[in-house]
Amino acid sequence: MKGRDSYHKGHILEYLLMRYLRFEEYRKEGARLRDKVYNYQEGAEFTSYREVKPIKVNLEGGREHEIDIWARSLEEGQDLLISVKTYDRKIGRNEVEEFLRVKETAQELGIKGYYIFYSASGFDNNAEALLRQNEIMCADKEIWRL
Repeated sequence: MKGRDSYHKGHILEYLLMRYLRFEEYRKEGARLRDKVYNYQEGAEFTSYREVKPIKVNLEGGREHEIDIWARSLEEGQDLLISVKTYDRKIGRNEVEEFLRVKETAQELGIKGYYIFYSASGFDNNAEALLRQNEIMCADKEIWRL
């Protein structure tokens, strides 16, 4: 039952993040993206979104992967692509490497914007270093509370 519970928690967190973006709750609380993430990337901001939904991309070798949240901005280059994990452990290097492959594929598809890796339990030191090295913003439940 533990796996199923984690799966459901993940969907609930994805829903809350999508709702936060879709209904522009950041405006109501006066939040800025730089206050919600680590490794903030200059120029990334909350904006108005034409749609907020999951998207599937095909990785090299034909394997399908879902980006949990694609917030398609009304402004060119301001999309947010967010991966959400609710593991009971910190995210490690392997999960970040997979996210980097997804990022590369999304960029090849012409999706322009900023990437955020959200982990409810945070990141281990190796994952944090790899995210920083690749200029990926990240968040956990401490910095981006819902």
